[in-house]
Amino acid sequence: MASHKTRALAVLAGVALVSVALGTAAHADEAGCKALNGRSYPASTMTLPQNGAKITKADWIAARPNFQAYCKVAGEIAPLDHNATVILWALNLPETWNKKAVQEGGGGLNGTLVQANGLLRDSPPGSAPLAKGFVTLGTDGGHPNAKPEIGVFFLNAEAVINNSYGANKKAHDLALTIINDYYGAKPDKFYFFGGSEGGRQAMVAVQRYPADYDGVVAVVPALQSTGNNLAKYNAYLASVNGGYIDKPHIKLLADDTYRQCDELDGIKDRIISKYRACLAIAKFDKIRCKDGKEGGDCLSDDQIKAVQTWRHPYSWGFPLKNGYTGLPGWSIGGEDLPGSVNPWIELDQRMTLADPATEINASQWARYYVMHDGNFRGPLNLKDPAIRKRIQDYSDFTDNNNPDLGPFLARGGKLIVKENTADYAVAPEGNFAYFDKIVAKMGAKKVNSFMRFYVNPGMNHGGSASRQDGSKAPDKVDMFGELDTWVTSGKAPGTLTVTAYNAKGEAEASKPMCQLPLYPRYIKGDASVATSYECVPH
Repeated sequence: MASHKTRALAVLAGVALVSVALGTAAHADEAGCKALNGRSYPASTMTLPQNGAKITKADWIAARPNFQAYCKVAGEIAPLDHNATVILWALNLPETWNKKAVQEGGGGLNGTLVQANGLLRDSPPGSAPLAKGFVTLGTDGGHPNAKPEIGVFFLNAEAVINNSYGANKKAHDLALTIINDYYGAKPDKFYFFGGSEGGRQAMVAVQRYPADYDGVVAVVPALQSTGNNLAKYNAYLASVNGGYIDKPHIKLLADDTYRQCDELDGIKDRIISKYRACLAIAKFDKIRCKDGKEGGDCLSDDQIKAVQTWRHPYSWGFPLKNGYTGLPGWSIGGEDLPGSVNPWIELDQRMTLADPATEINASQWARYYVMHDGNFRGPLNLKDPAIRKRIQDYSDFTDNNNPDLGPFLARGGKLIVKENTADYAVAPEGNFAYFDKIVAKMGAKKVNSFMRFYVNPGMNHGGSASRQDGSKAPDKVDMFGELDTWVTSGKAPGTLTVTAYNAKGEAEASKPMCQLPLYPRYIKGDASVATSYECVPH
């Protein structure tokens, strides 16, 4: 193994290090880490246009219990447009490297640097990739969380492209060079893991850059990004036009939905597992105000109409990428969970169309991207050809809903997708419909050879929920570990088990997480044990 001095000189000279592989692992040290400080990289390092990159800081982080030492690297990728902002990126290089890397996606409208040094979304305790020897990578999507609203980045064309796909691709290419310089070898396997917006980015990896990644996990992915924005904007309009529902009345709606649907899965636990049947039968007759007007312990006709905008299909009336003209109903159940209906669909407070709705990403998208006007308050005129064209252009470079995943399959890639049914940030039924299109396009046998689609009923967008007795519902599962096993050994995952953990990291309850279109039905025995359920068709 090269000495500290030799390693430092090699990095400073910009010369690729000789391989330091020891068995299946490669090793690095503090001197090599510090030598990365100030290193610059030309534009030719990356395939997409930019003005080069630099490392702004490289710190050696000492080992701690259950977490090995690593080199924490931060840097910038310079834009072509001087009015655009730099892409911030973070790269973590473990002392003992397992020759694999994982890139982690962002969230919301991005704008916050993903440090990629902790647990992945929905993962159980003790499963952080960096601690297990993976190189980890994250970006900020190519723009900051700017004031007065994060959506101002939509005003710059390069920032929009970076947010859609450019930032992650550039950081991926740059990371390969830095990893090779530091360890003397490139990764044997490169993965992508993301949730929500990061789930959309995960599908960018699958569809736009299939050759770059050996395996991908997409959790609650915003697959229909443009359609989700249009549908959420439509729901936002319903809220400001008389359909606002405060939290006590949201709970009223949730309680009545549980009354109708909770026990369809064989057990009363405040989890609606048979969600598709619930969408078909749920009514409002028990909670509608007698005169249809707001007031009292009931919902007005305007409020019910607002709820129906979530549960019923929505069509925007013109085709987006891959021919999409609408979305199925969004979600049902879990309306009262924190981070469910509020603030994704309903507003956190009563507002008018003239008020800024900064918590609604869709309104910022409409304001800054579609209209290029921070003072615009709507509504969007979707019959205007110019507005339609701008929305279609956005769909072309942002949406990743092509049902033909043949290139990813051909390179041997593996894909795991997970959706939660009490998800009001993206449209679960829209994602289910996309999976159906993949099967129709590629055939069930091919799809089963490289893809798994799991559903965890009753969980909100963030992946959590509470059971009838107030205890935490099972929500943690090591999908990344399952992916790595599938890629490296060929062992495909079957039904997975989600687990609830207490503050001490001890398992308290479990439940099967079934593959679409199955759901977990209670059979008999202890309801907190996964073996008391079985996965059955709706």
